[in-house]
Amino acid sequence: MKDKIKAANLIMYNELLFTPDNEEFSLPEPRGNFEKRILILSDIIEAESEEQVLLDKMITATGLNVSDIHHLSLAQNVPLTNYICKIKPERIICFGNQLDSESTVYSKRLYKVQLINDIQILNANFLSQICTSSPAKQALWNGLKSMFTL
Repeated sequence: MKDKIKAANLIMYNELLFTPDNEEFSLPEPRGNFEKRILILSDIIEAESEEQVLLDKMITATGLNVSDIHHLSLAQNVPLTNYICKIKPERIICFGNQLDSESTVYSKRLYKVQLINDIQILNANFLSQICTSSPAKQALWNGLKSMFTL
């Protein structure tokens, strides 16, 4: 089902719907070249950590590589609407609650691909939680298979 923007579908609802185009972004530099317009959001993870290994395996298993994605590691939740509007991703994979920290329906959206404003969005638990849970790894893989029609 293709949803258009309405109050029930606003996963970034704490942010303004209109902000000036010249707003400066103070976000960390993303990893990757964004060739396939895929944005990956996560909390900050160490370079050789179990979380990074899992993320790298996920990217490889979906047939992607680092040049295909933008991986943005965030230390805290920040408004992302302007950034998303600026870079115009086709798909977003969000580990943790960077896109939705207040909603009671957040957990119901985990590992299910949502289509909002022509962007496929897959919300998942934090990578640290997925690393320690086989059911979460399987749910992530099922969500990725759905998103990338694998």
